[in-house]
Amino acid sequence: MKPRAMSETEDYSSSEEEDVKPDVSEEGTFSWLMSKIETHQREIKGLKKQLAPVRKRLHAKMEEDGLETLECGSFVLTMEPEQSETPVVYSEKKIQEFLTEKQLAAYVQNPDNRRPPRKRRRILCERHIIEVDE
Repeated sequence: MKPRAMSETEDYSSSEEEDVKPDVSEEGTFSWLMSKIETHQREIKGLKKQLAPVRKRLHAKMEEDGLETLECGSFVLTMEPEQSETPVVYSEKKIQEFLTEKQLAAYVQNPDNRRPPRKRRRILCERHIIEVDE
């Protein structure tokens, strides 16, 4: 019998199979550990969904207040520094009438001429480490 795929809407927390290790064979241990991993991954996915809007609001607050770092309990959010010098990059359509086909092909192939994606500044999250002297 072929195992069926599990949907995200099914509730597995009531299943006793995950709580009790079925047997000591390698197959049984593998199955038990994999089911535990899947359970934890579902829990993590739910927690990440809850965290995303909070992180977004904190990001907006940091940009609004011009903060580079923000302490949130035992974690520190750090805004990545902006690139100070951004190269001027022209689109292919704008320069194609000024260049020959060979020059245009060289321009397009050069990775330095690719426009970087426009993104918000990234936030790094690290655990705040407090050193205690003995």
